Amino acid sequence: RPYHVLNTFFNLGKLLKQNAEYDGFNYDEYNLKWALVNGEVKDTEKWVLSCLQNLVKKVTNGFNTMRIHESARAVENFIIEVLSRQYVPMVRKDLWSDDPKELNRRMTIYAVLFHSLYTVNKLINPMTPFLAEAFYQGIVKKFSKKTLESVNFEEWPKPEESLIAEELERDFEKINEVIALGNWARMKAGIKRRWPLNRIMLVLREDYYKSVSKRLDILREMLNVKEAVLSKNLDEAGVKTIVKLNYSSAGPKFKDKASKIASAISDRAAEVRKAIDEEGRFALSIDGETIEILKEDLVFEYEAPENHVMVSDKPGFAILEVRRTPELIAEGYMKDVARRIQVYRKELGLNPTEILNKVDVYGVTQEGYTRLKPLLNRLANLVRAKTVELYTTVPENKEGLKEYDIEGEKIYIKISK
Repeated sequence: RPYHVLNTFFNLGKLLKQNAEYDGFNYDEYNLKWALVNGEVKDTEKWVLSCLQNLVKKVTNGFNTMRIHESARAVENFIIEVLSRQYVPMVRKDLWSDDPKELNRRMTIYAVLFHSLYTVNKLINPMTPFLAEAFYQGIVKKFSKKTLESVNFEEWPKPEESLIAEELERDFEKINEVIALGNWARMKAGIKRRWPLNRIMLVLREDYYKSVSKRLDILREMLNVKEAVLSKNLDEAGVKTIVKLNYSSAGPKFKDKASKIASAISDRAAEVRKAIDEEGRFALSIDGETIEILKEDLVFEYEAPENHVMVSDKPGFAILEVRRTPELIAEGYMKDVARRIQVYRKELGLNPTEILNKVDVYGVTQEGYTRLKPLLNRLANLVRAKTVELYTTVPENKEGLKEYDIEGEKIYIKISK
């Protein structure tokens, strides 16, 4: 596990270096103060910076009380969960933009990521001094001439109370739970995360609704859907509610009236569910007698709309549209091809930000060719190549070609620098 954490830390530094060099980032000019005053700081950056201040507190307290394992655990959580699994995927689309109008946004992300890694590097120095020094010399000093000769000469970080936003951290905890719920729906449907889908509908508890409602752009990006919709109730989301009597507990309780109660609640399913949700009970008149039905007397089942899958957990319900239009299938196929190109680029030792002269993709099926042809400009931008060419044939001489499999179909990629 320590290797995984430290490897991720260095990979984050590598990611920063590759992208920030491309844009000419310099922390002495575009530092955290600049980002907070003149940059384009969004909730994602405010959240990371708040988590960072609390990390400094936890690590410092761990060292002061000789509970080093707690310091190490806090660092691990920040590197793996906050930065690697959450923040970087949330801002990846902004990082990969080449639009000059978005330069300030990218510089803001670089400033926050650099400041976070710079601070973490100082925090891990007592635990991994040689690796911390290597990171300091290779990454930190690369982007700042105002740094010292060694990480050992740096002052210990102090938390900046003005950057702590506890409520925002709680909001992002809920957002990440909702993202996990959406990913569960994808797993249930057997659809890969990189394949775009049209829509996800969310019926959430009130506290989750408030946290998510102003940040639907994060959900769209993280769940790879075109539209994320918050619905007030399951009926609005097109979900059919089926209410049945729980005979194991309600049978002995209601005795000979049980069958009549079962029939009555089945016909009034939506009404029953609403009353149970709001009041925890439902009053029903049977043979002139008012009978009170509690939640434990009932079994609720839900039927998702056609071409949807539904899952539920603590945040509420996620109803994911799984129908893939030809346009969505084409976009998913494009991302599959792009992923193979980027893997091959990495194998060749090429910088991910380096502009490739040309990429040739051979062995594409006729169907794949038809899908990809209208998206070639997008594919070229995605893999940072001047041109991408498609071929349905494969050269006899495969020297310089790399074979990849996409859903059982073989393609061959050639990269020209």
